[in-house]
Amino acid sequence: RRERFVFRPNHLDLLDKCFAEENYPSLRRREEIARTCNLTTERITGRPLSDKERVGVHTISNWFANKRKDLKK
Repeated sequence: RRERFVFRPNHLDLLDKCFAEENYPSLRRREEIARTCNLTTERITGRPLSDKERVGVHTISNWFANKRKDLKK
């Protein structure tokens, strides 16, 4: 079973801002968001990220899907 990804506060801030702009980001936009999250976290920690800490496009897609689902409730 895969470990659950835990978003950092800086990730959530960026994701919320992006969600306010667009609920259905394109693949290119999701790649850009993932890259920005990873670069920001590397700057904060001052070290390269491990694979478990790295945000992927699929993780971003799931976050947006879950956020849209939560809005419907």
